[in-house]
Amino acid sequence: MLCAHDTTAEEPPETVLPEWKAVSKFHGKIKEKAAVSLDGDVGWLGVSTLLYSKLWFHTKSKNVTLATGSSEMCLRMFNQLVGEHRIDLPEPTTTTTAATVQTNEQQQQEEEEENELEQEEGDDANAEDDGTAPSETDLLPTDLKAPLLTWVRQALHGVSSVMDYHTHIVGMQKEVTGCQLSEKIFQWKHPVNKITSKFFMKALGISKLEGEGIDQQMVDKLQGYISGIPIPQYTSLLLAFDQVYNEQGQHDPEKTAMYIPNDWAYLQQETYPQQFVAACSVHPYRKDALQELTRCKKRGTRIVKWLPNSMFIDPSSSLCDSFYGALKSLDMVLLCHVGSEHSVTFCGVQQDYGNPLLLRRALDMGCTVIMAHCGSEGSCLDIDKGTDTTEKVACYELTLRLLKDAKYKGRAFADISAMAAFKRVPYLAKVLDETSVHEQLVYGTDYPVPAIPLVIRTKKILAAGLLAKEHKVIVDQCFHMNPMLAVLVLFRLLKSPSGNSFPLSCFQTRPELVPTTAA
Repeated sequence: MLCAHDTTAEEPPETVLPEWKAVSKFHGKIKEKAAVSLDGDVGWLGVSTLLYSKLWFHTKSKNVTLATGSSEMCLRMFNQLVGEHRIDLPEPTTTTTAATVQTNEQQQQEEEEENELEQEEGDDANAEDDGTAPSETDLLPTDLKAPLLTWVRQALHGVSSVMDYHTHIVGMQKEVTGCQLSEKIFQWKHPVNKITSKFFMKALGISKLEGEGIDQQMVDKLQGYISGIPIPQYTSLLLAFDQVYNEQGQHDPEKTAMYIPNDWAYLQQETYPQQFVAACSVHPYRKDALQELTRCKKRGTRIVKWLPNSMFIDPSSSLCDSFYGALKSLDMVLLCHVGSEHSVTFCGVQQDYGNPLLLRRALDMGCTVIMAHCGSEGSCLDIDKGTDTTEKVACYELTLRLLKDAKYKGRAFADISAMAAFKRVPYLAKVLDETSVHEQLVYGTDYPVPAIPLVIRTKKILAAGLLAKEHKVIVDQCFHMNPMLAVLVLFRLLKSPSGNSFPLSCFQTRPELVPTTAA
């Protein structure tokens, strides 16, 4: 429990500590926690935040000033502690399947994994992490070991095309691409934001925030991952992300966490037409919302992205009525985050706006809606019982209520993106067994989230009985090479204890949700 520093007490004289002494106080504990996290019990962001916050509060309370570079040393140390650990797969034969891998082979692989991890910690003690994602030569299938490729093809058997309805892109080169990220995410006076940015940037494939072409570099990294998926066609819906506007229709830069212009998403669609389709983002409060929505439709766009919690949109507000009317008349689809939000929070967040029931207004007006993540995080007020209710229900349950409402048949959908993240696993188990809504589910990755190490913890999924032990071996190896492939393989291999899995239709383009009208 961290306690506020008593400013009335006499402060000790300021001391300057060298890098390693400033960090060493917590080295043992963090090393232990980092090792545990590799088995899926402590999260990457959780451990990194613990390291930084403990160090920050320690120096604050002791009036200690860190020597130059100590913060970077902390991050470097953490990266070293959780360096990648690889395992070997058994050679598949024409007569064996993944289910026939013997227990003793798995035990031997686990022992080898532990030995490799210990060896890597020793070897990396004085090394520096360059913060880059795997190179293109690491992508599948070109450099894929033959045994793993065989297992992957077995997992993807019958899958000829995939539609990923939830793929984020990020940018910061305002003068070049128009993309923006709030400075709050890069400032040490916002330590949690700063820590989070480090890992997101690494996941996106960039090591430095400066330099020409970094926005395009991030998209190219994603395209490389997609090209490494061994199926005939994989298409990602690239999500634009509009700025925040207040109820008077004025832009609010203080609350705008990030901005990905619609035209930047369109450029990527034109650059990589085989892999990308653009989704626009239009804030309903902006004065030119209807004009921008119409412009996007003329470019062939059918899907509009909202994240109400971070964009400060109340989906139940009458301010959205004209927008909903235009959505319906233009035959467009709203892809809307539901549930709590914990990633895009560095300029503030209004969690109440993530209540799935707020979307009744759009559905009642005849709109088609995709509820992101199945509302699989957080709890919301059950406003169906009245606006003055204090009763809270899991956002997931409220999402199901809308999916099962007969009057919304053919217009209420949900995506399963990010549902393998460690906080969402309990609801992943539930939705696998909720077979009555499976035909209303669509696939999504929520990239770059899967590229952040340990956000998806296969050990936790294994413990929930949703993944066979021999399949965990395959998925873990894929994550080291290509996170986009790994998530797809994982979701194809998931099976509930009752024997239910996601149908093939979940991974394909739904007729009602065709993302573009372009030829």
